[in-house]
Amino acid sequence: MIERVLITSSSGISVIIPMYKAVPLVAEAIQSIQAQTVPVSRIIAVEDGPSDGSADFVEARFPDVHVVRKAHGGLADTLNHGLEEVQTELVAFLDHDDRWLPHKTSAQLAALTADPSLDMVFCQAERFVSTAEGERVIDVLPGVAKSGGLFRTDAVRRVGKFGNGHDFVDWYARAMEAGLRHTVLGEVLYQRRIHENNMGVTGKSEQTRSYLTTLKTMLDRRRSASGGQ
Repeated sequence: MIERVLITSSSGISVIIPMYKAVPLVAEAIQSIQAQTVPVSRIIAVEDGPSDGSADFVEARFPDVHVVRKAHGGLADTLNHGLEEVQTELVAFLDHDDRWLPHKTSAQLAALTADPSLDMVFCQAERFVSTAEGERVIDVLPGVAKSGGLFRTDAVRRVGKFGNGHDFVDWYARAMEAGLRHTVLGEVLYQRRIHENNMGVTGKSEQTRSYLTTLKTMLDRRRSASGGQ
């Protein structure tokens, strides 16, 4: 059993923001992190090249954010580059077009503190559409989502890198196989923006294929581990 030190607000939280064509929405993402009632230690914004101006925009407007530039490699590769920069005990992820509510880190930190056996804590996600006329909430999604989690860094690294093609879906499946423990809070702490360029609108068939591919990979791993039975 892994011995854990007590998690407190001074333990440190790093937040990784993967960026690709992130201007101007990334500003709202960063501001929502900076508005947390429990401050994070470091924001790591990783631009998946070739440069589209996202990194320059963040450096100019948010000088305290650590910006990483890399060659194009996709979302999973971008997340993995961000993880290499993490030196804190806790890590979280936020897509550049989404937002956190101000008490996200506070609520999830409290859950990790109350139960040291937990490796990660998730929350409810509110989906919304923003237009020139304003914002409209669509629904609340229960379950687990990358941007809605707070993770112990050592647990993330034990599971291993994000895999190309289905990043968090595959990683979460491997985390469950590895016996990682988690809980899902009943509060909405994360807001997922729906717009024409993100998965919520344009990628439903792609997302379905990703889940099916991940399920097959997981079953293949189990079959291999059991000697083909």
